[in-house]
Amino acid sequence: MTASDIHKVAARALTPVMEALVVGAFLADQSDVPHVLASSGCSVAVARTAQQGLDAIRKSAPHLVVVTCRALDMRIEEFLRLLRDQRTPRYTNVIVSTAPFAPTPADCAALMAAGADHVIGALDDRAMLDGVLVSVRRIMALDQAHRARIRDLQTDLRDARSRTAGLDSDLNAARQLQQSLMRDRALSVPGADVSLILRSSGPVGGDLVGHFPAGPGKLGIFGLDVAGHGITSALMTARLAGYLSATTPRQNVALRVDENEDVICRNLAEAVTELNLLVMEDLETEHYFTLFLAILDLETGRVQAVQAGHPHPFVMRAGGDMEQHGIGGLPVGLIPGAEFEVFEIQLYPGDRLICLSDGFPEAEMPDGKFLDDTGVQALLASHARLRGTEMLEAVIWDLSTQRADQAFSDDLSIVMLDYSGPP
Repeated sequence: MTASDIHKVAARALTPVMEALVVGAFLADQSDVPHVLASSGCSVAVARTAQQGLDAIRKSAPHLVVVTCRALDMRIEEFLRLLRDQRTPRYTNVIVSTAPFAPTPADCAALMAAGADHVIGALDDRAMLDGVLVSVRRIMALDQAHRARIRDLQTDLRDARSRTAGLDSDLNAARQLQQSLMRDRALSVPGADVSLILRSSGPVGGDLVGHFPAGPGKLGIFGLDVAGHGITSALMTARLAGYLSATTPRQNVALRVDENEDVICRNLAEAVTELNLLVMEDLETEHYFTLFLAILDLETGRVQAVQAGHPHPFVMRAGGDMEQHGIGGLPVGLIPGAEFEVFEIQLYPGDRLICLSDGFPEAEMPDGKFLDDTGVQALLASHARLRGTEMLEAVIWDLSTQRADQAFSDDLSIVMLDYSGPP
């Protein structure tokens, strides 16, 4: 045996056996086509009637079906339609013979449109049949490679889903942890009520709102928004929560403990300047964030605040008027040596101070425009009759409805302070 013969034998051994089905009583009884197919390396089965052939195709999905128009007890076009309507796990090639007549171009076009892959004349033309079988094997190899690729993709998809399930579990835990950073979403103290809400655009986000006791007769509130989205922003937010802690005054940059161990407020401009330094030097991060930080004097209604790049807060007066306050300012962690200024707001009994993140004014509406400050003001005014977190929930629900329930591209957060007067 020559080297060429050895290669041919090896190739034949590696080539999958082609399963062929010959359909029609004429072929089964009088033609040597089954023998020719078997001698070409096919595994051959025979179906005497069209229905038997269709049943066999549905059951075993052969690689090849050979049928002669005149030997079939069904119109060939109907047979081909029924064959192609069946869902099989692999592609079935169909050879249609027009014997004893040679096919015309019109015959070929009509039969191939009906579902045939190859149209030939006499099946005893061995050279023609062998040539067609070569084409069938090529299609068979492509089909097998395609199905192998699909199996690989399905395996990859199962693996990805398994990994995603673990990631989803971690993200859900992270979301719960982030929500737990907002302690007491509805806080009532003598003279004031604080309400908080946070809706992340993803599983976790970069917004945070909160409040903290700021010494005798003082109450602190804040809203911050870390640039970017996702896990890295959420990690930064969690770190910053410690610098505005409601439970550990010594860690809160807005507070200090005096010689009598009493908690008192610091100058907020100095506090935010120190926070800027911490972020630039100690946290070693490229993230920056906007911040609204304020201290309310419960006795006088006087608010001292710093607006570090955060949207201007709104004041909703008891009489219904709406005002915006603030002086802008640079975000925290953006520029070394940035300076910040304190501004004041005077609240009277029945007034509300509302600080929203930029997810509200920058929310894109169905007309392609942003909601902007005017839209935010109208949104707040439309729900002014509601109280506390009920109002905040209504505001977000209303905005979502206006946007036809499209997913928000940014986090939404609000801290609202209702001032009722001196304790």
